[in-house]
Amino acid sequence: FGMRSPSDFVRGENEIEDQLLKAIEHIDGNDILSLAAAKLLWFANPKWRQLAMDMAEDVFSRTTNFITAFSTVGQLRMWDGRGEEALALFERAQEFVPVKASQISLYLTVQKAMAHMSLGDQAAVISSIDAVRAVIRLGNHRGKGGARKGQVHLVADLLQPGLNDGQGDRVKHG
Repeated sequence: FGMRSPSDFVRGENEIEDQLLKAIEHIDGNDILSLAAAKLLWFANPKWRQLAMDMAEDVFSRTTNFITAFSTVGQLRMWDGRGEEALALFERAQEFVPVKASQISLYLTVQKAMAHMSLGDQAAVISSIDAVRAVIRLGNHRGKGGARKGQVHLVADLLQPGLNDGQGDRVKHG
């Protein structure tokens, strides 16, 4: 993993884009792969963002895999500056989570916190950190299949930079 030149990165990006565009024709009908490809397209090149959104929205309109569809389209909308819509989709996805202390529940809670951050809602971000803690605590009581305790600290650290309690004090997590 030595130093690479900017031209190496451009070649790599171009190769990823080329491979992804070739693969799209082969994943038609597989909702999970189509949603994954949409997320990759979003970042591969800005010129493919509309195609990425169209692919995700198409799956979203017809799939029964609600959690994946809601969370993926929610991410794309959040990245597109549509935080309120994203937040609503993350909340809808959580309605379908069968085990409230699962990895997917934690994932969606983090996505909601990121949507709140994109909207500049500091109080909701702090509340989301508390919700992440609750998911971890519940998961620890349920045992297998729950979220891991170390994740709460990582998530809180990722979400918390620059947040304070409105009094100039950093929010504490334990």
